[in-house]
Parts: sequence; structure tokens; C-alpha cells
Amino acid sequence: MTRPAILAVLLAASSLAGAGALAAQGSAFVPLDDVAYTYVDALVARGMLRTLPTLERPYTARRIRDALASTDTIAQGRVVRGWVRALHAAVGRWEADIATDAPALRVATYGIGTAETSSRRELMLANGVGGAYPGVGGRAVLTAGAVTATVRMRLDKRLAADPDFGGDQRRGISARTEDAYVAAQWKWASAFFGRQSRNWGPHRLDGLQLGGYADSWDHLSARLGSDRIALTSIVARLDPYVAGGDSGTYQRQLAMHRVAGRWRDLELGASEAVVYGGVGRGMEFAYANPLTLYQLSQYNETRDGNVSYAAEASWRAGRRGVYAAQLLIDDFQIDRCSPGCEEPTSWGGTVSAEGVPLWGPHRLFASYTRVANLTYRTLQPWERWTSFDVGIGRPFADYDEARVGVDAALLAAAPVRVYAAHRRQGEGDYRAAFPAPSLLPTTPGFLAGVVERGWRVGLATGAIVADRASVDLDVGYNVTGDAAHVRGTTRRGAEARIRASVDFARATVRP
Repeated sequence: MTRPAILAVLLAASSLAGAGALAAQGSAFVPLDDVAYTYVDALVARGMLRTLPTLERPYTARRIRDALASTDTIAQGRVVRGWVRALHAAVGRWEADIATDAPALRVATYGIGTAETSSRRELMLANGVGGAYPGVGGRAVLTAGAVTATVRMRLDKRLAADPDFGGDQRRGISARTEDAYVAAQWKWASAFFGRQSRNWGPHRLDGLQLGGYADSWDHLSARLGSDRIALTSIVARLDPYVAGGDSGTYQRQLAMHRVAGRWRDLELGASEAVVYGGVGRGMEFAYANPLTLYQLSQYNETRDGNVSYAAEASWRAGRRGVYAAQLLIDDFQIDRCSPGCEEPTSWGGTVSAEGVPLWGPHRLFASYTRVANLTYRTLQPWERWTSFDVGIGRPFADYDEARVGVDAALLAAAPVRVYAAHRRQGEGDYRAAFPAPSLLPTTPGFLAGVVERGWRVGLATGAIVADRASVDLDVGYNVTGDAAHVRGTTRRGAEARIRASVDFARATVRP
């Protein structure tokens, strides 16, 4: 975005802030990696927090509070009531003042630590390069009426070992700003500018088109409407693609818009998105307009881009669970030509079931995802669906994974999930070059090359302790055949990750 465009949006937001009909109290977003979502997901699976949408995250702290206030917890057992208390404590870390709309600032410093057997974020594809990594961080939340400003930063040795981290790794410890934004929230509209991770798709899973796996990225977003019907638009400038030789630097832009609605227990959403770029190519208003179709703009008004479509649905069946599905179409061949048009369809799909009754408060869950070989890439490498070479949607292509397990209500301190997973991973990679047109007729649509086949049984949980500390872990055992895509190679062993943080100091400043 250009500076004048950003200033225009913020000026419009300021004008709206003065409108009494839209007055509201701002609230910080709870980051997707916060332990609060461990409790949110467990409660949603049991038919609670029904005012929260299941297809779009993150939530604001106030929204989670309101959902808790509308949930009857008296009839719940001791374990579930413990989760509710823990969720209140987790959310409280992101609130400056819940009593009034007067300006308030809340700051905190904290220590963090990670111990892991694999530096890869996806434990199903563990690389056996682990370690223990300390770090420190800080966060600040400022609210004033309808406006909220939030900053969260960390200095962490884990970043220096992470192969997916796109920042500076030359030193033993690396730093990153995880969240930094200004947001204005009213009853029927909101505006956002800054850095944050978002997810569009079934809860607990990364969305196929927009997910939370990649590091947070800077963008401008606006939303109009309510849960009944809403329009959301996002525009962003992604990291540039540097071509070899004298080709120059290709600027990369992202635009997305989504229509979503809810009728009783049914939620629906549909979105269109585009990544486009070129040498000296900036933001184009034909793509930034939230009410146009990007595909028509591409044909009639502007140059090429990687356009994709997604649709998702979620049904809450009360105490019988939550059932959801999402479909992504990245490229569907309709032209008649040879050989350049004989291209396999690029797509992805996922289905999930959470909270299926088992016995008492315990629940079953299951999910299945498939992403095709050529999804998230085109002939133009600057049109890859990535932020610093990590997928903005799913972090991998050319794979499928099935997961089943038990969501157990055993501990009042934390939900526990025991699971088994099976994954097939082909050699297709959205960071690799797109096949030449002459090779498209023989390019596999799914599971290219030597297929790695992995099995994992594990246990995952997360908890907040004494209002100041939090911990989350995923421990299990992996068996992988044709590991690293080498035939006859088998890798087996325990793979785990444990992360913890504790607040050192907190302070709240009010006028």
C-alpha cells in the first residue's frame, strides 16, 4: 500500500470513530498461537461459546468474554468449569481495561522457552534437528474508545534455528515483531492496519487459502456487516521476489475479499484472492476494490495474477459436535490447447468433525485434508502463494493427511487430545519451479515422485498456570517410510515440542 492510501483509510476510520451510532469499545485480538485457543476449541466442541464464529479467526478478547458470559457453565462438570476459569485468565492478558472505554495501557515482559526434537514446525515431517532455546518477549495493549493498538515482540534463539523463518539468522538469537497494529471496531464495521496472523477455514485447521502457519505479515483490512452477513477485504504488499541476472526485483501484492454469513447453526463463507506482481508493479485498484471480481479485472483491466477461490461451511450440532468443510480451487483447466493447457487441476479440500460424543464429557474428532501437486504456484515464481517462502494458506502442497483421536476432559487445568495421524507427502513443492508447458501432460496431479509415508501417535495439550505462565506441548512417536523421499529409508523415533512462557512483570496505566 502507498502511504497516501493508508492515510486515507485511517482518516476515514477516524471520521467514523466520531459517529455516535457506531460507538463501541475496542479490544485487542488474541493471537492465533495463544494458549487461549486450546480452551476455546475444547468448549466449542462441547456446544458452548455459540456466539463465536467457527470459520474466521482471530477473536478479540472482548468477543471471547462476551461468548463466555452467554454460556451457562453452572450445569457443566468440574473439569469444564476449570477450563472456563482458565480461559478468563488467558484472555485477561490481552485486555487493558474491561470496565470503561477510557484510555488504558497494559504492558508486560515475559520469558519464553522451547524444547524440541525437530526444528521443522510440522512434527509429521520432523527433521531430527532439535534443541532447547530460551528467549524473552514483551507486549503492550492500548485501548481508547473504539481504537486499539497492540504490539508483541520476541527475542528468541528458536527463530535462529527455524528453517521456515525468513528473517536474519546470522546471529545466535533472532528477533521479530509478531503483532503490531492499530484497529478500530464498531458495531457494524471495523478497520485494521498492521501485522497479524489470520485464519479463514474450519477451526483447529489452517485455512487452505488463508491460514496461520506462516509468520504474521503486514496488511490493511476492513470489515462491514455482522455475523449474519459480512464482507471482509484484505490488501497487502508481500516480500519481493529477486530474479537472477538482470531481470530485476519483482514486487508482489496480495488482495483478498470474503463474504460470510450465519443462519442459526450454519455458517457459510466464500472468498476470492489474488497474488500478482512484476518489476515496478504496485498495488492496482482493480484488485483492491472489494466489490469487483478479480478474475474479470484480470481479463479486462489489468495484467496476470494467481487467482484462487475458496468456499467453506460449518454446522454446529449442539452437543453432537461441529462439522466443517473447505474447498480451494487454485487453477481449473477449461481452455482447449496443447500442450500448454493440459495442466492438472490445482486444488485443495479439507473436512473435519469435532466434538463427536463418546462418553460423558469426552469427545471424538477426525479430519482429512488433500492438497494437489501444483497448488499455490504458477509459471511466474513471483505469484507463489507465500510470505517469505512459507505458505499463506497451507504450508505444504502435494500431500494428504488423516487424523483421528479423543478430546479428553480429564484435567481441569487443560484439555488433552490423544491422536493418530497418517500422511502421504509427494515431492511437489510450491517453492519449486512450475513445470515447463511441454511437461504438463505428464505431470502428476497428486503425489509426484517418491512418496514419503508417515504415521504418528501423539498427545497434545496446553494450559495457563496461575494467570502468569502458559505451556503447550505435542509429544508423540513417528514412523516414516521412504523418508526424505529416498526409497527404502525408514525413520522412526519420538518427536516432541514443548513451549512455555511466564510473565515477569505487568503494569496497567490509566488516566
